[in-house]
Amino acid sequence: MAVLFGTVASTMTTKRIIQKLRLEFERSQDSPKPRPDWRIIWVLTGYDTSWDARSDTRRRVEEGMRLAKKISRVNGGKLPTIYVSGYDEHNSNLRKWRTEGLFEKKYSFPEANLIVGPLQNILHTWDQFKLFPHKFLKGNKKIIIVTDAYHIPRIERYVEKFFPAERERFIFYPAKPITINLAYIKSETKKIIKYSKKGIIPAIVESARKKVVVTGATGLLGTHFLKRVTQAKDSFVTVIGRDSFKSMERLREQLRGARFVYHLAGVNIAKDKKEYRFNATSTRLLLQAMKSAAPEAVFVCTSSFSVYRPLKRGQVVTEKSILKPRNAYGESKLAAERLIMDYSKRYGTSAVILRISNMYGPKRETTRAIIDQVQNAIKNNKVLTMNTSMEATRDFIYVDDVVAVLMKLLERQHKEGGVEIFNVCSGEETSITSLIQIAQEISRKRLRVKSTAGSGEPATFWKGSFQKAKKGLQWRPVVKLRHGLGKTLKQSQ
Repeated sequence: MAVLFGTVASTMTTKRIIQKLRLEFERSQDSPKPRPDWRIIWVLTGYDTSWDARSDTRRRVEEGMRLAKKISRVNGGKLPTIYVSGYDEHNSNLRKWRTEGLFEKKYSFPEANLIVGPLQNILHTWDQFKLFPHKFLKGNKKIIIVTDAYHIPRIERYVEKFFPAERERFIFYPAKPITINLAYIKSETKKIIKYSKKGIIPAIVESARKKVVVTGATGLLGTHFLKRVTQAKDSFVTVIGRDSFKSMERLREQLRGARFVYHLAGVNIAKDKKEYRFNATSTRLLLQAMKSAAPEAVFVCTSSFSVYRPLKRGQVVTEKSILKPRNAYGESKLAAERLIMDYSKRYGTSAVILRISNMYGPKRETTRAIIDQVQNAIKNNKVLTMNTSMEATRDFIYVDDVVAVLMKLLERQHKEGGVEIFNVCSGEETSITSLIQIAQEISRKRLRVKSTAGSGEPATFWKGSFQKAKKGLQWRPVVKLRHGLGKTLKQSQ
């Protein structure tokens, strides 16, 4: 069920609702690029029932046919189906023109690919949606709605009302020429508010089922988070892969309508320092795409303790500790954080930055992370080579505890605009020596350890405070190292 005007009005003023609607009208002028999975074009006719040069119906149907031919060029020559839906007089005329061969003779568009809506006393857009053929909803094909740009924000609300579970499958395409002026905006805004008060459509296109966009879904945190969030009945997930960062248009399409954007993707191990740039560039591209496609979304970005200056033994890292990365990875994460701060100041983006300590947990691949190396040595009976002091300490946090924070953010009422920063850590300090000892006890295997301290990085000592997250998110870690390490090493046995 969608959020209706009465619910929204309790937390938002009418002025704020109108501001949000204006952003939607601006966004509705964008023409997304055709994709191979665009299979159904739904043309909503205009007010004119004629086929003269100034007819809205003619202009929109012609736009639908042009779009169909564009799609065929990226779909191996296969034309999509056009479904034209209007009032009874429109549909009656369109059937007559199709029978007379208008579309084949004048536009070289095959009659078989054009379906005209029914004659069932259609009086309102509500009726057009109610009578939309359910056969078109089968499968995973995209449905492209073609109408005038000024009409798109209201049409989005009908999609939310009638097809909330399939909302992601609908794309909105403005018919040329794009004509949005202040009079249209005022008229359509009044209609949206009027219909929302009556419960006909939502005032704000904000589903009770939250759209959650996730990057880095194949990583340690991403895979565990995806298992949890896909089980949530009030959310649905869109996953963004690495290839999407090559196309701003694709990013915008995937982000459109998002309530939360979880940026979990990143490079933490690289052969070339240049690879770490992805941590900042991917953040910038997401923020840029969100600006027009999902300006109200909450941006959640996973950062790292690596942004902090290493402290002396016995000191504790808080969110106010000095920021001074010791390596290229930490620098890239700090650069991403600064981009988020900048976008929040300029555009009012709401964001949460999670600075995570040494995260671990069961996963497929092996990295240079300490626990991964311990796990690999146990599994393959290899010598464990450590290039740092055995007395160095880390704050290890189990992946399930981090996932719990991400889930907390979904349930939380976030402020409009601004950036919040939280440390996500265990609050416990464990030396490398102690870690190896616990791993040996759990696995019942003796590890052969070779320390090359002095040739690698100097000993660092890490212990974080999660008190801010405890107070602000009602979260605290629950998985102790011995238990978490046991679950992690079990994968090796």
